[in-house]
Amino acid sequence: MFINFIKLQPQNAEVIKSIILTRHKAGGLELMYKNKTLNHLSEITMANLFLKYSKFSYGNINSALRLWLANITDYNDNTIEIKSPNINISLLENIGIDDLIVITQFILHKHLTIAKIARILKEDKQTVKFKLDFLKRAGIIEKQNNYYLINQYMSVYLIQLLKNRNII
Repeated sequence: MFINFIKLQPQNAEVIKSIILTRHKAGGLELMYKNKTLNHLSEITMANLFLKYSKFSYGNINSALRLWLANITDYNDNTIEIKSPNINISLLENIGIDDLIVITQFILHKHLTIAKIARILKEDKQTVKFKLDFLKRAGIIEKQNNYYLINQYMSVYLIQLLKNRNII
């Protein structure tokens, strides 16, 4: 399994807006926000909306696009309705150091099997499986076939948490 990344600097709200709206327009659907179509939204409303998408995604384009999709509240007759993102990630602050070490390994290696992470952490497979099951139940990691990887919706927040704690 190969995973390739293109590293970009965090993008500002104007770039996030341009990318999201370009992607949205490609789908050919009308957009509603606060009971108004896109054409009837004021510049201030649009700026505030995309400032929130930029803020909550830390300027990460992939995260902003995922947030956009996650905030679609309704679909009727070729129209989608969205809401402003509102994320509370304060619960992540309660993650213990042992779990942060495991999460760090996923950030570094992208995807891991139980055997590989057991070798990295120098722990037995049963202990590692217990830790991974906890992180999976918490929605932090996902399992795909025999591999575990970070939940793509959580990665930008986990990376920021690890940076804030001076772990990475």
